[in-house]
Amino acid sequence: MEEFINLNYVMVLLLFFFMIHILVKYRLSSSNNGGSLVISKVILIAMAIIGHGTIIANVGYTETGYRIVAFNAMVLFCFMLISHYIHFLEPVIWHIIAMLHLIGSIMLHRLSPELALKHNILALLGFALMLLVGFIVNKIAFFSKMTYLYMAVAIGLLLIVNSTTYGATNWFSYGNFSFQPSEFVKIVFAFYLASAFKKEYEFIQLLIGSVVSAVIVLILVYQRDLGSALLFFSLYMVLSYMYSRKRWMSFAQLGAFSVGAYLSYTLFAHVRTRIYAWQDPWAYIDNEGYQVTQGLFAFASGKWMGTGLTLGQPTKIPVVTTDFIYAAIGEEFGSIFAILLIFLYLILIITLLSQCQKTYSLFNAYVGVGLVVMFGFQGFLIIGGVIKLIPLTGVTLPFVSYGGTSLIATILSIGIIEAITKAKHHLKEREYRAHTIVTIKGIMFFLYSALAIYLMYFLIFNSDQLQLNTYNSRLDQIEENILRGSIYDSTGRTLAYSSYDGDEIVRYYPFAAMYAHAIGYSQIGKTGIEANHNVDLLNPHFSFLEQFKWTLSGQGDKGSDVYISLDHGLQEIAYEALGDRKGAILAMEPSTGRILAMVSKPDYNPNTILSEYEELIQSDEGVLLNRTTQGLYPPGSTFKILTLLEYIHENGEEFNYFCKGRDIFGNKFFSCYGDTAHGRVNAKDALAQSCNTAFATMGESIDMRKLEALANSVLFNKELPYDYYHQTSSFLLPETVSPELRAETVIGQGETLITPLHNMLVFSAIANGGVLMKPYLVEEIRNPYGDQVKKMLPTIGETIFDSEDTAMLKEYLLAVVEEGTGKGLISEQYTAAGKTGAAENPFGDTHAWFVGFAPYDNPQIVVSIIVENAGSSSSNSVPIAKDLFDYYLNDK
Repeated sequence: MEEFINLNYVMVLLLFFFMIHILVKYRLSSSNNGGSLVISKVILIAMAIIGHGTIIANVGYTETGYRIVAFNAMVLFCFMLISHYIHFLEPVIWHIIAMLHLIGSIMLHRLSPELALKHNILALLGFALMLLVGFIVNKIAFFSKMTYLYMAVAIGLLLIVNSTTYGATNWFSYGNFSFQPSEFVKIVFAFYLASAFKKEYEFIQLLIGSVVSAVIVLILVYQRDLGSALLFFSLYMVLSYMYSRKRWMSFAQLGAFSVGAYLSYTLFAHVRTRIYAWQDPWAYIDNEGYQVTQGLFAFASGKWMGTGLTLGQPTKIPVVTTDFIYAAIGEEFGSIFAILLIFLYLILIITLLSQCQKTYSLFNAYVGVGLVVMFGFQGFLIIGGVIKLIPLTGVTLPFVSYGGTSLIATILSIGIIEAITKAKHHLKEREYRAHTIVTIKGIMFFLYSALAIYLMYFLIFNSDQLQLNTYNSRLDQIEENILRGSIYDSTGRTLAYSSYDGDEIVRYYPFAAMYAHAIGYSQIGKTGIEANHNVDLLNPHFSFLEQFKWTLSGQGDKGSDVYISLDHGLQEIAYEALGDRKGAILAMEPSTGRILAMVSKPDYNPNTILSEYEELIQSDEGVLLNRTTQGLYPPGSTFKILTLLEYIHENGEEFNYFCKGRDIFGNKFFSCYGDTAHGRVNAKDALAQSCNTAFATMGESIDMRKLEALANSVLFNKELPYDYYHQTSSFLLPETVSPELRAETVIGQGETLITPLHNMLVFSAIANGGVLMKPYLVEEIRNPYGDQVKKMLPTIGETIFDSEDTAMLKEYLLAVVEEGTGKGLISEQYTAAGKTGAAENPFGDTHAWFVGFAPYDNPQIVVSIIVENAGSSSSNSVPIAKDLFDYYLNDK
């Protein structure tokens, strides 16, 4: 594969030097110094050999391939050599056309050999007809006097259409013969307007020309040939301005065009469809937007230097040989080549306009400028539509796309431009002002530069994400040919990497299940970091020069490496502490949001996911579920900090209650854990001992709607500030809250559900002075050279507690450890704070929660732990927290 990609660099350089050489030689020929075009001929021959040779080397020798090469050689011979011996042809112009035609022939040879052969045969036919028509136009003078004949022929040709292709009724068919009349009407229309405007300005003549032009444009709109309608309108605008020389005229015409466009949008469904597909092709990706999205996928896949000829998948693009051949070029030759192609068209347009400046006849100037404008706008419309700069109009790319009628008509147009601009006249002074042609040159330079700039913008800012979009049908091929980047922990330990096993790329996970839910898997679908950073892991994030250097090194394609914030030592302790029990453990640095540990069980081995996947998805254990971010549990007593806070907001800290271990609220008995009677308790004691009946009593004196508002302020019923997939915690209250539901809700039961991630964030905000830092799992991305391309920095989120509430809650949470259910966290090395919780569930034994942080004065780590169906938090969750705090604060 690498050797063919290297050939793209050769093709880019050849095209670049060809353009430079053409510019130099045209300047010499314009100053009558002449100059040889031998270098251009050598470049054309070299590109023909490389292009056609690469295709033959990949697909094998065929009779059709031989004929394509033979006929393409004949076309190049005509364009490069015969043009030197025809007095009205400019060899420089026909060398440019030869290059355009060659690029089209190579691409069509790759896409459809049968069409490539027809393309070259039709080019020979078009060249022969062009010579004949050119000699006639060059010799006969009365062409300027057939105004009404041109009008009748133009309208007549448009009215004979009887066949519909791709939604536009713009073809005439009779048996096996068919052609597109509008392509020849372009030429006739240019002659009509030139004939109508050849004399001194008269408003009535302008009005007649405007009416005839409007009729022709409306016929094309009715036939749904929107591209041709725009071309004809652009020709009318330019020539009517050259005729009237009134600037207000152009603004009036643009206003009329805007009104017409709005009416077309309102009246015609097919126009609305095109606009919708342009504005948001992703919303219509399965229908109207499919063509555009597939073209953009092609550019994203090819990037700057392309996949290599025959190594992409351009055949996935609908009508790729006609409307979307430019996207195929971008995919296989690369966008650098495609951008050079844009400027090659611009050089041809500017050169043709310069030819028009040399004629003395007003009629000849109008015909020449009109045909150049048609040609120039046609290239702009199709390239702009393919890259989504403007709505797609469905015209062909001149000389490059397959289109028999279009190709012949375009060759005829160029020949006519050359013939009439070099025709001899008795006039001693020019009949028109040449500055208008200079203005047109400026407009064309602006339009084609806009195409190049927009394509570069797309490649720089959008292509990476788009290349690996799940709708991209090339995704499987991309992944088969790219060595996926590695994943490392915060200390540089390898957690996932890819290597070749023969010709197959295999993904390895050295720590098996330990990081399964955080990192995920990539072999059968993708989850975790493998899914969230798929673009980075497959994208080298190279600049153009870095890509060039990497390619020359002969190494295969490789993605970037992802460095995550998990601490291996902490992850290992959490993993082993949870053992064979179900549950989830999260740890985070509260001052930054760096996630330090993420463990979910039951787990799986990502190394064997392919063989075990069916069994895993059929299991009722929820093995593939990442409980840390997607598991929803009753918060149990960990919710009591919100109940306490709301009680104090409404009633102050004064609270006195005598706990008997059980009490009745409404018609239901509520008991403390283990029916423990806590005796006389105040607010701090109630939290420290996790006294259910005391909190149920608090609940009787608080406004439940205010509690609901407090819950929402700490992100219940909202998306968390976490970039990856997670469940939303819920706090739900009916309009009427029964005494039983009130008691259940204030102790963290009822309809309240929370994820371990959310619980951790609430407590991290308390640890961080009320400010919630945005949690993040990925710290940086490095390209294959080891250069940092992305760095994730701590991001301040919402302030969900004020400073007074934070200080009070910290004090109460400290009491939980020093005097209450969290005594197992008492240590000589540090002081911890937090809250235990026993969460009842209807499907088994009570879940054991602990959420807290340490050290108390300067929190460096916050943990959220739930052990499913474990019973006592003091016996199950608190010891795990102790292990995590000891390692992170003492042993690390």
